[in-house]
Amino acid sequence: MAIQGAPVIPPRQTRSRRTYDRLIAVITAAAADGSLATLTLPQLAKRAGVSTGAFYGRFAGKAAAVDAVLQRQQAALLSRLSLLGAQARPTRDVRGWIEQVARAMDGFERGVCPLVRVLIGEGGALPDPVSADPGLRREAGLLLSEWGVVRADRAEARAGFVLTLIGSVTRDAALHGRKPDLKEIETAALWYLSAP
Repeated sequence: MAIQGAPVIPPRQTRSRRTYDRLIAVITAAAADGSLATLTLPQLAKRAGVSTGAFYGRFAGKAAAVDAVLQRQQAALLSRLSLLGAQARPTRDVRGWIEQVARAMDGFERGVCPLVRVLIGEGGALPDPVSADPGLRREAGLLLSEWGVVRADRAEARAGFVLTLIGSVTRDAALHGRKPDLKEIETAALWYLSAP
């Protein structure tokens, strides 16, 4: 079942943007307090102080609204990971960079876990993982290449694998209520990066 992730009517006017933002805030808060899965669309609209029609005027349904929240949070994570790369660049600290990326992805996955569960329950498609973002892979590849960790012609693919590894391990841990083993992630990532 395909879910329309974008608003039905993109908010253009100030009042419409405020309504959209209130709905996003209510969904985010409900995910954080654990009530999102049990709340109906009219209940979410009521919490936001808008009508059910106003909800449907912005989103095709609950899954589309949840998808919009996920997209917003993924964009924030991409910005955070880009900043981590910029901060790590002068230090050339590969281990520190891997650890910071793992911590950022772990925090993200723990935060979006309730959203992911609702999307699955609503029959929605999960968005591509952040590790699949070509810009992030390119950026991480440049870092690893600059640091002399991998050859330039292999840098983007190697960075992509490391980002996928970190994302997969942290998502798995979040979904199963465990903390990821950051040392294990670091060891696996460094082993892969040092392989011929």
